[in-house]
Amino acid sequence: MSDGRTHEWGDCCLGVWAGICLCEVISMAVEHGWAGGDGEEHKANLYNLLMDLFEDEGKGGKRSLEPDRVKSIVDAELANVFHVTSEDGSVDWLARLLCTLHQDCLVKQDFAGLVKLMATYDKAYPVVDDAVLEAVAEQQELLEIVDEVAAAEPQQPTQQQEAEEEEQEQADDGWTTVKSKK
Repeated sequence: MSDGRTHEWGDCCLGVWAGICLCEVISMAVEHGWAGGDGEEHKANLYNLLMDLFEDEGKGGKRSLEPDRVKSIVDAELANVFHVTSEDGSVDWLARLLCTLHQDCLVKQDFAGLVKLMATYDKAYPVVDDAVLEAVAEQQELLEIVDEVAAAEPQQPTQQQEAEEEEQEQADDGWTTVKSKK
């Protein structure tokens, strides 16, 4: 992709995974088998739900995400899948973290917070799970397909482009037209 979104989106994807892994209540639920022994799979499903939210509601970085919306998704997954409710503030922390990550990486292109997050994650989880690499690759493939479809669609010229083309055709008489600032 030529717009640079691959790098930023990929970094954001890894940041979301790191945030989920560092969330205390999720880590405890997986570690203690509160999800019926399928904790890693459920964690990957939560990741996919959050990435869908980033893409759908955050428009891939064009709109801000609401922490309450992120929190409601995480709370629902914790209750329905991990069979736990959080009272320690870790879900609030995760929601704020992910919304900040979304805003910084995809809107501001500021990766300082992500670098700190990934350093913390790397200390806690020295090796990236295959599941996260597969999920990130899947998200990348979907974005590439969307970009290919968008590039294949014929683009209709805007009114300004049509006016500039018409102006250029009229100016092709050999004379140079200089616009004055009035």
